[in-house]
Amino acid sequence: MRRIPGALLALVLSGPAVAEVPSVLGGKLVPAGTTAHNVGAGIPGIYYEWWQGGWDFDWAFHGGLVYEHWSGAWFDVQAGLELELPMRFRLGGGDSIHVAFRVAPGLLVADAGTTVLGVRGDVGAVVSVDVHPRANLVTGVTAPVTVVIPVGGGDNGVLVPVLGRLGLESFASSGTAVFLLLELGPVFRVLPDVGRGQDRAKLGSRFWLGVTFYM
Repeated sequence: MRRIPGALLALVLSGPAVAEVPSVLGGKLVPAGTTAHNVGAGIPGIYYEWWQGGWDFDWAFHGGLVYEHWSGAWFDVQAGLELELPMRFRLGGGDSIHVAFRVAPGLLVADAGTTVLGVRGDVGAVVSVDVHPRANLVTGVTAPVTVVIPVGGGDNGVLVPVLGRLGLESFASSGTAVFLLLELGPVFRVLPDVGRGQDRAKLGSRFWLGVTFYM
């Protein structure tokens, strides 16, 4: 695992240069008229996204298979299917820094010991920093707030994660980018009520490796 960032940096320093490195992870929106196909795998699962670019707003369809904590901690999914609608709105920035507001409402149907429905609003501020003509550094913070509803009955659960993000996107060739993204931070359990001595917060994490094709 320690060799992965080094491999990505090697890709940054090799291959043909491109005029601009777009982003599907940070604050640099997909260019207007451009379509992006984004595939990732890691924790909590594997996914595919279809992005449509715009001037100040871009959006995507997201579908995936989940096999871990959907919000970083607490919610232990054995297997599930998710759908999301990620959207980004340009907030500003300069020549090398790009900031956007990101929101991704989503649904999950999963087996977590019993059948559950997950409802989520993933909101946050995402940032892209140009570190090389072929690479973006990605940072920011996101809060994938999740409501867990047992279909067969039982108490609902409300989870409030606050996850910092750090990643790298780099062009391996013209029109094809590889990426690494890590999100890490506390996940607070708001409901159900917990007794004395029980945890109300845990350290949560999400992690993906993947590739993006721009067309």
